[in-house]
Amino acid sequence: CLYEGGFQREMADAAATAVAAGADGGEEDGTGKVWRDERWLQSNQLNEHNALDYFALSEWYDNTCLTSFFNMQTRVTGAKMDRQYLANIEGIDYEVSHAAHNRLFVVDKVRRQKDPKDGAVRQVRVCSYYILDGWVYQCPNLQQLLDAKIQLVSHHITEALATASDKHSFSLVAGHRSV
Repeated sequence: CLYEGGFQREMADAAATAVAAGADGGEEDGTGKVWRDERWLQSNQLNEHNALDYFALSEWYDNTCLTSFFNMQTRVTGAKMDRQYLANIEGIDYEVSHAAHNRLFVVDKVRRQKDPKDGAVRQVRVCSYYILDGWVYQCPNLQQLLDAKIQLVSHHITEALATASDKHSFSLVAGHRSV
């Protein structure tokens, strides 16, 4: 089964990296949304070479990004252009940062901007998305993940205290008693 062993570790590592990146606060929260294009998946085998093309069909994709510009230039000129060319251009871009077994792909939305001090182009991850078996999701940011974990722990503590109080009682006369 692909869910066992190495694939599970790779998936967990990729998800942890994507979650740690999170959003910078300016990104709309789309963590409750999911997207899939059955027609595209029926006619194409999703892999690391076309995962970005598939993601470009989703509602999260920004058509004004550098990737769209690059793809348009490639179609218009007919020339095979190198994506490394985009590494020195300022703007929003998307890239597949992780691929595992043609089932899991992590797509990062990045912002490239020149450092005013030295003029070097710096890249900042704005948001991460993942594609798992054709389903596209936005990764939660670190705060959303921690909030969910704290709520879960709080729920379990509340349940444990309720169970403990149901099984024990206390009175000033008799002291502690198990019910």
